[in-house]
Amino acid sequence: MITGDMFSPTPGDDDFLLTDQLNSSGNQLGTYQLEVAKDFSKITTTFYLSHPCEDNSGLNWRYWPDNLLGFHTNFKNSKGVITDILYEFTNTRQQNIKDSIYSFDETSGKWKINEYDDYYHHGIYPSGFTYQQRVMSSPLFYPVKLSDGISMGIRSTRFFAHHLEVRGNLSDFVKWKGILTYIQQLGTYSEPYTSNQKQVSCLFEIQYVNPGFPVEIGLAAGGDSSCNGKNLVFQLTVAKRW
Repeated sequence: MITGDMFSPTPGDDDFLLTDQLNSSGNQLGTYQLEVAKDFSKITTTFYLSHPCEDNSGLNWRYWPDNLLGFHTNFKNSKGVITDILYEFTNTRQQNIKDSIYSFDETSGKWKINEYDDYYHHGIYPSGFTYQQRVMSSPLFYPVKLSDGISMGIRSTRFFAHHLEVRGNLSDFVKWKGILTYIQQLGTYSEPYTSNQKQVSCLFEIQYVNPGFPVEIGLAAGGDSSCNGKNLVFQLTVAKRW
């Protein structure tokens, strides 16, 4: 039976767990999406912001530094060597903590841990927002914690990352794309990394697309370099479109 509780964040009744009676039942995810675009004679520029929210603190922008900020430029020349440039900066480090994760409670005379907002975890379902040991959100949230092969949520939700992507053409029928991503992971407030985990990922791809040729051919090379090791992969694609 479908009830209004499935579509509105309201506290649960006596049939719910105590946590869902004290707070909203279930788990709600959302984002603020803001975008500003300007069209010039030779280029189109777009700036956008995506701000995550799972509760009132997110809705009220209490962790306002946590955003995905993007800037995209299209050069209005579909045959140019460079047709598009995209840059994105993602930050999830603040999570509602202003200055320190601890503050002094003058009433009790003791230090207490401040409330922080973790992302894509769940108090009832330990796997969090993961499926088949993969994160159901941005690929920058990783890795998944495992216990006897079972997902136990995301190991690091505090990070900042720079992402750059450039597209263009090498000739009338050869397209190219280059991607570079730098990310620094900090773990979580409850389980921080003892040292920051850094990773650089890159990809370069070329495609041959000719209306007079029966198939499209693509070749790509990608790699990762981090404190956990290095990976290098190659991909060959042959596609036919009708």
